[in-house]
Amino acid sequence: MVALLASYRPANDLALSLFALSETVFPAEWNDEINEILVRDLVTFSTHTRRLIQTTFLRDQAIAIPRPHFGDIQYGAEPNWLDDFQRATGVIIHYTTMTVSYVGVTGRERFKDTSRNHVPMLARVKSNKQTEFADINVNGMALAFLTHIKPALQRAFPDEI
Repeated sequence: MVALLASYRPANDLALSLFALSETVFPAEWNDEINEILVRDLVTFSTHTRRLIQTTFLRDQAIAIPRPHFGDIQYGAEPNWLDDFQRATGVIIHYTTMTVSYVGVTGRERFKDTSRNHVPMLARVKSNKQTEFADINVNGMALAFLTHIKPALQRAFPDEI
């Protein structure tokens, strides 16, 4: 049970952080700092969440990552969605290349003296086993944890979590 709690608490905190990051408008001039925080949190979140899934009844469940509901993704290629949560955590943990892609916002401009107001939304990831870029919805990863994994664990382990 100690191992479960050692992964649950940081996974929960990081899910909330990733959800907040992927719902917040940032100026384009902050991209380097936001990218660093998002990649660090996403890799750590994936590590803890994968441990939770692999050591509980969740390993036998299919967990889907919801796709984003807005367009204007800031790269030219059509998204190559990776919707399987467990597979996505493996690709993220073992990434060889990861970039953050942003979605432009209208009507929520918070920073007037910036080149662009946008929200970090997708991680474009390659790994040694995922040789083509896979697009992973960061907001969807956080939502899958907060709305599926967390409640399932709380029901299964009510005295520990």
